[in-house]
Amino acid sequence: MAALSLSCPEVRAMKFSTAFSRLAPVALVALLLFSTLAEAQFPGGGGQGGGRQRGGGDKGGPRNVPDKAASHGAVAADPIAAIYRELPSLKVDMKIAPEQMAAWDAFATGVREANNAAINRAKRAAMTRPDASDAPSALQMISTLADEDGQRAEVMLGVKDKVSALVALLTTEQRRMFDRRIAQAQQEPLNNF
Repeated sequence: MAALSLSCPEVRAMKFSTAFSRLAPVALVALLLFSTLAEAQFPGGGGQGGGRQRGGGDKGGPRNVPDKAASHGAVAADPIAAIYRELPSLKVDMKIAPEQMAAWDAFATGVREANNAAINRAKRAAMTRPDASDAPSALQMISTLADEDGQRAEVMLGVKDKVSALVALLTTEQRRMFDRRIAQAQQEPLNNF
């Protein structure tokens, strides 16, 4: 009987309360999702205009000093991987001529080999389990890292020679675009140059 004597505002409040209790979990999940996406886009909470905090704790050093990398885009984690991702569109945009194709292909192959070396290293590192019974010793691990670095250095010296041969065949306009796009690839996200 008491429920029948509820006035209109009380009924509206009950309906609002019920609807809110149903939507609150959805709103919370959406808020968490958007905050995670924002953190991924702007790590450190710096946002577009903010800088990364540097300096020492509660006392002393400067706080909220803009970082050059933050104001100009983050530097690519792996410069060769960034160049590798740029190659297909760069080839089209530069309008590589048939007489330039052999030099372009040699350059692209060298970049791919260097990129594959990095991918293989990352895969090996991901498969290494420090608590496994067959985990490599520190000496083995450092030796492997040194060998991988040496192999990648050899590949990179080859890429250096191949890019020199390619640049010698480029027109002035192609060279300008090549220089600009390789520099752009080193910034993530891409900036306007």
